[in-house]
This record gives sequence, C-alpha cells and structure tokens, in this order.
Amino acid sequence: MSNASSTRTSGTVPSDVTNSADGNHATPTTLTVNALPKELKGPAYSYYGLAGKSLAFQLDNRSQKINSAGSSQAVLTKVGPTSALFTIQRSGNFGDMFGNDMVRLRTNGVYDLGNSLGTLKAPVLDLPNDLHKGKTWSRNMVLTTAKGVVREHLTNKVIGKKQLSTSMGPMNVLLVEGRGTVALGKVRATTISKTYYAKGLGMVFYEETLKPKGKKAVTIFIRLASKGE
Repeated sequence: MSNASSTRTSGTVPSDVTNSADGNHATPTTLTVNALPKELKGPAYSYYGLAGKSLAFQLDNRSQKINSAGSSQAVLTKVGPTSALFTIQRSGNFGDMFGNDMVRLRTNGVYDLGNSLGTLKAPVLDLPNDLHKGKTWSRNMVLTTAKGVVREHLTNKVIGKKQLSTSMGPMNVLLVEGRGTVALGKVRATTISKTYYAKGLGMVFYEETLKPKGKKAVTIFIRLASKGE
C-alpha cells in the first residue's frame, strides 16, 4: 500500500538498507517513537502511521461476499542514528489475510523488508519522504509464500491532498495511486489501487481492483473503522 516529480525514480534501495538489523542499532527494553532522531520524523513517518496508534479496519470484498475486520499497530523495535525498524502488527481476520510487516524507516522514506506470510527478495520502497503532487516511484516486489511466488510491478503516483468522508467525519488525506501488474505463478492480473493516508494515522482507506486475464475484475475496500490513542 505507496510517487516522482517530473523525475521518475527507479525505486533503487540504498546499499545500507537490508533485511536484517545492522550493527549500529541498539535494542533498549522499551522503545517509543520519542527515541527517534528528528531526521527520521519526515513526511513518510507521519503519513505511514508509525506513531504507534492502534487502528481498527473493516475489509469488504463485494464480488466474493467477504467482510472481515481486524486491527493494525506500528511497534518500534530498533532505532539507530540513520534508520529504525518497526513491526506492523495486525490482528483478527486482517492479520490472517495480510500478516505482519517489518519496515525500515530511513531519512528518505519507509521500506518494506518482509512479511510474516512470506519472504521478500529485496527491500521495497513503500513511501518516500518526497510526497509532492505528481511524484512517482517504482515498486518491484518478489515475495515467496507458501502458495508460491508473488511478483508485483507497480508505478505509484502522488495524486495530491484531498478531503475524505469517513464514519468518523471528514479527514484531510494524501492520495497515492498505483498501477501495474501482479502475478502468482502463472496467474497474472492488472491492478489499480488508491491509498488514502492521513497524517499521524497512516492508511485510512484503500481500494484495489484486480483484473485477472480472461476473468471478471475483483475490487476490495479497506476502511478505517476506529482510531485508538
């Protein structure tokens, strides 16, 4: 769920972003986001929702008549002078479907490092710090799961700031649109997604339409149901 100005970025990952913690990270018994260097608290940190609030979500897949719920919360696990590690912990049906993510926050954005349901071949830029309107970046992901290898090739673009109507009232959000393809084994589909991020909360609404070759399109919606403290 994640833009370029008149300049497109390739999504290249800095050489020091890896799937494991590096040596300059300390592991205190208890970590809060107050321990983060101010250089890391950029737009990506705010819009990705790494402040640690517990959020409840409702997922709706109308074409398959699936309706499920669960929660999500970012937990800081390691912090260093130039990066920090977080686990995105999910519960309920939400957790069963999407698992838990490990992400690394850097001065240039948030990188997806892996998931409890599979192993990423390499880190993937999820959300950059440069979030001006028209910004684009590539998301090329290879995830090995128990069901096979998932390959995703997307171009993400910042559409701009919007006001979104929610069950909790209107919210000021940043809209990011993704377009590309996703494949699991020989099954390939085109995908169009819209992710609405609220500053300080993270994703508050997500819509994705998948169109497998020769089959009907499937659309899923994920809505923020309530926000914790």
